Amino acid sequence: MADNPRTVSAENEAVIEAARARDQGLDAVIATDAVGTILYWSDQAALLYGWSADQVIGRNVLDVTPTRGSGEAATQIMEDMRQGSEWTGEFIVRQRDGTPMIVHIRNFVVRNRGVVIGVVGVSHPSTRNTPPGSATRSVGD
Repeated sequence: MADNPRTVSAENEAVIEAARARDQGLDAVIATDAVGTILYWSDQAALLYGWSADQVIGRNVLDVTPTRGSGEAATQIMEDMRQGSEWTGEFIVRQRDGTPMIVHIRNFVVRNRGVVIGVVGVSHPSTRNTPPGSATRSVGD
């Protein structure tokens, strides 16, 4: 399914477990470690983004999902999350074939003893006609 059978650290396992706990519906669930390495890629993520788990686990999420135009904003969001801020909003991403799409994303940080060890992102296609690049910061502004 969604996680890599390779041996993982206890911290990465905690991030994967947090992702599994959120992987209960029709939303795409993606989890990364604190530096952005993909640890978990749900079946719905495979359907939404067009990449199988085997194709993306171990890669940096910033190399997989943002478009050229949204990469800088995605980098800043990841840095803010490393500092402990969670993020929710509309964001333009790309499918495997390069097709851009707007998704609604809720990103949750995973902590161990107060230190951010990973991020779990839950996304689905936007139902609103939101201009690309607009986003709403919600938690931790």
